Amino acid sequence: MAGDAEPRFSGAYYGGPVGRNPHSASHKHPRPRRSHGGSCCCCLLRFVITFILVIGIAALVIWLVLRPSTPKVYVETVSVPKFNVTGNGLNSSIALMMSIRNGNKKIGIYYDVLQFSAYYGGSEMIGYTQVEGFYQGHKNTSTVGAVLTSDPSLVLPSTVSNSLSSDKSKGVVEVEVRMRSRIRMKVGKIKSRRFTMKAKCHLSLPLNDTAGAFHGTKCKVHYHR
Repeated sequence: MAGDAEPRFSGAYYGGPVGRNPHSASHKHPRPRRSHGGSCCCCLLRFVITFILVIGIAALVIWLVLRPSTPKVYVETVSVPKFNVTGNGLNSSIALMMSIRNGNKKIGIYYDVLQFSAYYGGSEMIGYTQVEGFYQGHKNTSTVGAVLTSDPSLVLPSTVSNSLSSDKSKGVVEVEVRMRSRIRMKVGKIKSRRFTMKAKCHLSLPLNDTAGAFHGTKCKVHYHR
């Protein structure tokens, strides 16, 4: 029958919106959270670099203002009251007068005990003594006297004793006097930590009048911790 015919629709669809497929490519995934560990490491690295730069700049400024210089050490006079070689033994004393010049304008120096030793042939110690420490102001020269004596129990190798006897007959003995002290620098009320100052002085010891007059000798000075 005509009344029972199915209605026909046109090609256009006017229904509701078609639902989105949750698995489609347009679906947005949640972003992963940023790790806080990496940012902490970056901050720490920046802090360390900044700290090193600040310390370096401060040290440079202090150096430019103070211009620290190494003390100058000289042996002014030397005498040998006794120098007796008997067999493999040695009975000697070496008296010297040393000057230490602090040329710094704003830096004072504290010297702990000064240790003096005399070496023959570079390795055989033939004299030793200690001198009490002192404080040296800026732009100041201090004079230090020391008498180095041989150890009564010293037994020299035969080659060394023979060489000493030969040099004594010539009137001159070549030795190296070494000075060692722990020192601190002072700027105003601030004191530095201790470090070691060493001086090496090559001397020709006159044993008789034929050796000629002794001339002042400049020593080599260096520092280490």
